[in-house]
Amino acid sequence: MVEMYGRWPGVVAIVGDAERYCVPCAKGRYGEEAVQAVVDGVPGYERYTDHEGNALVVALRGSEDVHTEYCRDCGEPLCEEDCPCYRHPEMWQQYGRLVWDEGGQDWGEVPPC
Repeated sequence: MVEMYGRWPGVVAIVGDAERYCVPCAKGRYGEEAVQAVVDGVPGYERYTDHEGNALVVALRGSEDVHTEYCRDCGEPLCEEDCPCYRHPEMWQQYGRLVWDEGGQDWGEVPPC
């Protein structure tokens, strides 16, 4: 599981446009000062952007924004370690929820982590 930063429930990724990066990789990509300001929510953090001008924002532990997601640089999973979305990521990516009938077992809709 990726390390969490900041306050509860914890930042697990930095998002610019649709790209998600774990905090250490985001610091390498966008600079330590910029990422730390976004994580801490310091006044003026909104001015920090990715290389295309998209504002950097955080993705929190357990949020739907990190379901089935991995860091774009290092490949570290961003979702909860035991989240069902990793068992059948193709179903989550296709439908936004898991509806899986495997040997008579229906997973049904899976709530956020």
